[in-house]
Order: sequence, then structure tokens, then C-alpha cells
Amino acid sequence: MRNVVTEAGMFAIRDDRYESPFPDAPRVGLSPFYAGREYIQQEDLTKAARKVGEAKKHESKWHSFFV
Repeated sequence: MRNVVTEAGMFAIRDDRYESPFPDAPRVGLSPFYAGREYIQQEDLTKAARKVGEAKKHESKWHSFFV
């Protein structure tokens, strides 16, 4: 559960749909106005659950390979 919520937060931070309060400002570097959202949405949780599930699936394959 913690992995999914952490990954959902990362998806929110990386979100490009964030609207700048200064629409004419150039998108340069790591501007704080383009840092993503400060909250997670259902879509973030769904993507995170899929990503963590895939990672766990691959992790169990490698574990059985080395045992």
C-alpha cells in the first residue's frame, strides 16, 4: 500500500497538466510553477497500482530464478 501511494505521489509531481498562474511565462528548467500537482487523483492511484504490481510480478520471477 505504501509503495502504491508513494508512486501515485510521484505521478502527481510529474504531471504536465499543471496550469501556471503566469500563462505567458516560458517553460524553462525546473520552474516551481510546473512542478505538477500537490495532490493525487484516482488516475494516479490506478497507474501506480499497475506499475507496482508489474514490479512485484517481475520481482517474484527473479526471486525464483536465484533460489
